[in-house]
Amino acid sequence: VVCADFRVMDEKMAEKIKVLAISYAFAPWLAPRSTQLQRILNYLSSQNFDITVLHKNVKDLNVPLDHGLLDLTSPNIKTISIKENRNILCKMLKIFLSALPRIPDNTQYWVLNAYWKIRRQFQNFDVILTFSTPISDHLVGLLIKRKRKNIPWIAFFSDPYLENPYLKLNIIERKINKRLEKLILVNADAVIFVNKFTRDKTMRNYSTELRAKTYVIPHAFNEKLYPEPHGSNKKLIIRYLGDFYGSRTPETFCMALRLVAEKIPDLGKKLKVEFYGVSNTNLLRPFIIRNGVEDIVENKGLVGHVKSLALMRSADVLLVIDAPGKENLFLSSKIIEYLGARCPIFMVTPMSGPTSEIAEEIGCKTLEFYDVQEIADQIVTLLNKKEQGTLTVNIPEHVYNRYRVETVAEKYSDLIVKMCNNFNKKISG
Repeated sequence: VVCADFRVMDEKMAEKIKVLAISYAFAPWLAPRSTQLQRILNYLSSQNFDITVLHKNVKDLNVPLDHGLLDLTSPNIKTISIKENRNILCKMLKIFLSALPRIPDNTQYWVLNAYWKIRRQFQNFDVILTFSTPISDHLVGLLIKRKRKNIPWIAFFSDPYLENPYLKLNIIERKINKRLEKLILVNADAVIFVNKFTRDKTMRNYSTELRAKTYVIPHAFNEKLYPEPHGSNKKLIIRYLGDFYGSRTPETFCMALRLVAEKIPDLGKKLKVEFYGVSNTNLLRPFIIRNGVEDIVENKGLVGHVKSLALMRSADVLLVIDAPGKENLFLSSKIIEYLGARCPIFMVTPMSGPTSEIAEEIGCKTLEFYDVQEIADQIVTLLNKKEQGTLTVNIPEHVYNRYRVETVAEKYSDLIVKMCNNFNKKISG
């Protein structure tokens, strides 16, 4: 049976704009999508919005949890937690769908469960918001839109869909996903991309009319969640917070560390590099051992969200490592949280993309993934600045303010109100 867990909300919210947010991931799941969505919805729930979140029940999943995220979630937000239907027919359907893990992704079964639960309720909402990844979240919105065309639907793409370089599709899969992408873009009343590079790459294949209903709204940080800065570290502390996957690895950074260690005796007394992330345990060790940097690099494992922000604030340098390539279409939410920590950032990323654009704005040097010697030289520069007491960062206020949750959430607020007003005019007309 598909079940739901509801949180009680204040009756005063009844007159507010009723928003249904659909996201596979939400608190207490410790995932970037969870924390970013929670951040935005917390702000909206303090304004003129009545928020309900439809999300996957984490008890059905083997995912990292951070129950501290529940404490950070506004009590004004209601949640509907979707459990899987366990009857034999649904189990057989899930097995069938699991053979199609890239159409559009391996969470298609969630679409059926989510729509079945909400099918008698979505007419009570003023606007529908769907958030990817996974892309399947948008298929729930598509089903709702097909049933109730008078409810505005806003689709948010954190990552590219067909243009995702990590999505390896055969001819049939690409043809089907191309059709699904077009259905989403055509039927959604507004489409949000997290950066202009992803929007431009995606919308180059579509009409000017479709592009006109797209918007760019970035990730956000909440400055209130960071602790006050403490005293300086004795060693230079470089921290990486996030996961590795695909061609995004710490391989060349560890090679660069080996070059620095060959030039600087007892480097372990001057430098410590810490990696935090759920997938890093097995991946890091071969690179560490192969380059002989065991006394410099340490894998610290997974930490809760608030703890991760404190670690960002207390680091000397925060490390970004993106996958190699000519262009990076992704804007990691961790980079925006790095900005919120007001800490120097070490950027290993392609020269074209949203990350390198931010690097240029804050006066940060961008290094290519395979430039091992340049990465090593930059590490030495940071060590020298640490010794001289000149290791600082000067993030322009207009850049810092652009990613504050208040700024970003207001963009959501304005768009939701605009969509609701447009539909009221259509209905009254």
